[in-house]
Amino acid sequence: PPSMAMPAQPAAITTSDATVGVDLPPSSASVAPQQMMPTPPLPTPPPTKTPKTPPPTVPPSPPPTNPPTSPPTTLPLTVGPTIMDLDDRASPPPTATPTTSLPTLLPSSSLSPTTETEAEWIRLIQSRSAASSPDLQQQQQEQFDDPTSPQRRALDWMLQDPFSLDISFENRLIQRYTVAVFWYATGGPTTWDTQNGGAGWVEDASSGSSLSECRWNDSLLICNDENQVISINLEGSGLSGTIPPEIGLLSATLQTLDLDFNNLSGTLPTELGQLTSLQWLDLDEGNDFRGTIPSEFGLMTALTDLNLSENTNLTGELPTQLSNLTNLRFLFLDGTQLSGSIPSNLCLSSLSIAYINCGDDDDAPKKIDCDCCSGSGGFPTSC
Repeated sequence: PPSMAMPAQPAAITTSDATVGVDLPPSSASVAPQQMMPTPPLPTPPPTKTPKTPPPTVPPSPPPTNPPTSPPTTLPLTVGPTIMDLDDRASPPPTATPTTSLPTLLPSSSLSPTTETEAEWIRLIQSRSAASSPDLQQQQQEQFDDPTSPQRRALDWMLQDPFSLDISFENRLIQRYTVAVFWYATGGPTTWDTQNGGAGWVEDASSGSSLSECRWNDSLLICNDENQVISINLEGSGLSGTIPPEIGLLSATLQTLDLDFNNLSGTLPTELGQLTSLQWLDLDEGNDFRGTIPSEFGLMTALTDLNLSENTNLTGELPTQLSNLTNLRFLFLDGTQLSGSIPSNLCLSSLSIAYINCGDDDDAPKKIDCDCCSGSGGFPTSC
């Protein structure tokens, strides 16, 4: 009722800091809530929620930190982005195994790996050589045991040569060993003319000999597109010593062997007969080979040119096996002490020019018979 509203004011006592309520009649209790509504404490929570400092700080912090960690800039530079993108499992093995372990282990191999490599190479060389009899095998083993032999020196050089140690194909290893033995056996370290063919071979560090043998001297040691030696042309290059039997290890590829105008000596190795792809064999002028022509020369059925002229100490009769050289076009045997006869079937096949001793030369009293030869003087020039 309106008459009860006014007595409510003296019912409260005001102090300095707070208002204390006094026990009022039940009718005045409804007025107290109406006076308390204008100053509620509820407006204070909303102001504290509106600043929302966490949301502004949380969004900026994750974006800067997450992008640098998820796609790092250092990993693609060292490992490779493609390996990391394709498969994380593949990144450690492919990059570590083929690229780092193989190249570093081979050059840094010490006594143990070198010993194993040496034994493996010797077994390979012996298996490829023509040393089929116990006597020849024993001789070959003695050469490896002799530190001064061309075979031992070539093997020792290859065991210290990074390119040789990195070869993975047997044929390529045999080829490099063969030309290295040839270099040592023919005076490579001492008599070779470095101005005319000798530069760049084996121990010539100034020319980078630890390269492919096909790059030692690509005009005198010629390889095909498959890095197989097809021609050795060392005419007038200061060669001395002997032709090593290892030359036969190039049987599948060598087509030209031109060694005239040098100082080679000794006997003609029977292993030359293994060069079944050889087309040109030139050993004349200045060389001093002695003994007979091996019957194994008849195995060189691809031969088109054979020149043994002016080897005054070549003796004996021509082997009958020369009749197998049905592709032979040029034959030069003048200035020797050879005798016998040129097989008649060669006259009927391909032989077009032959220089031989007719027996009327005081310096070469031996006579080679040739039924189809004609010409003047001591050296008939046609067949």
